[in-house]
Amino acid sequence: MHTFSKGKGNTDSLKIDLQQAETSEDKISVLLELGQAYTSENKDSAALYLDMAYQLAGSVNNISAQSKAAAMLGLVYQYENDVKSTDYIFISLDLAEQSGDNLQKAYVYNIVGSHYRGAGELEKSIEYYNKSLSIREFLVDSTGMAVCFNNLGISYMMSGKYDTGLDYWKRSLDMKLAYGDSLSAAYTMANIAIYYKDIDRILEAVQYAERALEIELANKDFMGASHCTSLLGEIYNKTENYPKAISWFNQSLAYSDSAATGYDKLEPMMGLAIAYEGLGDYKNAYFTLQEYQKLYKYFNGETTAQISLEMQTKYETEKREKENLELKNKTETQDLKLKEETARNELQEANNRYLMMGLGAAVLLIGIIFFALRRVRQSKILVEEQKHIVEEKNKEITDSINYAKRIQAAILPPDRLVKNFLPDSFVLYKPKDIVAGDFYWLHQADDEILFAAADCTGHGVPGAMVSVVCNNALNRSVREYGLKDPGKILDKTREIVIAEFEKSDEEVKDGMDISLVAIQSEFENGKRKLNWAGANNPLWILRKGSIEIEEIKPDKQPIGKYADAKPFKTNGINLQKGDALYIFTDGYQDQFGGEKGKKFKASNLKNLIIENKEKSMTEQKEIINSAFEGWKGNLEQVDDVCVIGLRI
Repeated sequence: MHTFSKGKGNTDSLKIDLQQAETSEDKISVLLELGQAYTSENKDSAALYLDMAYQLAGSVNNISAQSKAAAMLGLVYQYENDVKSTDYIFISLDLAEQSGDNLQKAYVYNIVGSHYRGAGELEKSIEYYNKSLSIREFLVDSTGMAVCFNNLGISYMMSGKYDTGLDYWKRSLDMKLAYGDSLSAAYTMANIAIYYKDIDRILEAVQYAERALEIELANKDFMGASHCTSLLGEIYNKTENYPKAISWFNQSLAYSDSAATGYDKLEPMMGLAIAYEGLGDYKNAYFTLQEYQKLYKYFNGETTAQISLEMQTKYETEKREKENLELKNKTETQDLKLKEETARNELQEANNRYLMMGLGAAVLLIGIIFFALRRVRQSKILVEEQKHIVEEKNKEITDSINYAKRIQAAILPPDRLVKNFLPDSFVLYKPKDIVAGDFYWLHQADDEILFAAADCTGHGVPGAMVSVVCNNALNRSVREYGLKDPGKILDKTREIVIAEFEKSDEEVKDGMDISLVAIQSEFENGKRKLNWAGANNPLWILRKGSIEIEEIKPDKQPIGKYADAKPFKTNGINLQKGDALYIFTDGYQDQFGGEKGKKFKASNLKNLIIENKEKSMTEQKEIINSAFEGWKGNLEQVDDVCVIGLRI
């Protein structure tokens, strides 16, 4: 039998092994190892090789190997495609139980337990972890038992049974230390540290985290060190020791660089932003959140075209390799069928002898396969343990952003104020995230009422921070400088916004688009005078009795830095009783949806308004909101939405 290379991540060597593999069983073994090697760096390639292993194992009726391939495919698709992941996991379970292979059953029971845990079915997860544990105990598999104890600890913690969960974690830790797997023990120490942090036993949390970090550094596990130092930063954030938290978060970022795992920078970057905010250093908090947003987008598909091209080329190359291998396998299978007929009598005569040899070879092969898959189990430990950290981190981040929502809500005019100055009106305001880059604004100046719909750069936390700067600039323009003319207000607002961002050492190109209305409080000679100015966002007017919307075009420039900046133009318009006007940001018309997943578009919004022009403003708001939700369906909201309607 060929001897295969076992170097971790050594995909080139493994591909050579694959070419030199002499039997289908050898190929299955190498394909499984290739799939494992690619799991962390290229999931498309991992899925490609594991699918080849799955198909080949099925063709030679190797149920145990087919179960292994299906289980690993379930893990590959775990965060990419829930449906595929679930299908493969339960296919693997069915095959494992057919095979009668206890070690494989224990492995799959553990994966099924994690699947149920991820779905929130904690009783089911505990049931399957215990099934896995029973087999591990029967086989006296200390490594497997430690994994089961750790996973049971997580499920009991999530169930609110903290004492039981902690007991399982400590049993897992003791076992790992007993058989000398200090690195895996460090991951369990980190879990215990998180629990102690959450219940405010800070000293013990620090002790466990620092002990885990010491082990990880001794083993040059920089990815683990990155997580531990980020955890220490979180602990000191909780105690409001922000300088120490900043120091730990910066170390975490450095270890992420050493491990070349950019995704692991997300946690410490968010923690850094919170620490800077705690110190009142809003400038660094803002810029850290900007970097966080860039990195988040990068790891959620918005990568550069160059990287996409490289990944596509790599995938196509491997696909061709698969096709070549499948062609070779097909030829070998045909040859095998021809030889099978002539060899049948000889095989019958030597049945007992070959049976014994086959059983011996099968046992040896299973040992080799499980040696190769040992690393899968070790990787699984890390994934499961870190998932709990991510869940806790997400809760803290969400709590912080919810607090930021309260702050942002304070700058929005309350409903009673809007109804007081604009009685027959509506405001449809739908942030994409908890906080928004869109905002609406209202101010009374003598005999005029000013109101606006504004769209700041971005959405979520960075967009919300820009909205605070822009809202403040609007307020200063009318209160401090006494301006009432919309064009002049926008000129002064742009000046203030640019001045604020120029205080930074880095160039900031953020700003906003806006539609700003100034309308007389009372009628004069049956008319109300309206002055309006816009930065990229228009004004729509629907005259009483008309079936067409009159669109007033904005200046094609933002509030912010712009190469060809010009003074904003004020448009004067006379309105009569019964006329209606609408201002909005671009989130509504840019929403994808419908049967073909296309944008809603401004023309459809116009038609919707015209069709319902006789209805009250309250009814119009409900209709416009229902149309948006119906169009969006199950798709994600792409941007913040703000639509304001007013009937004169």
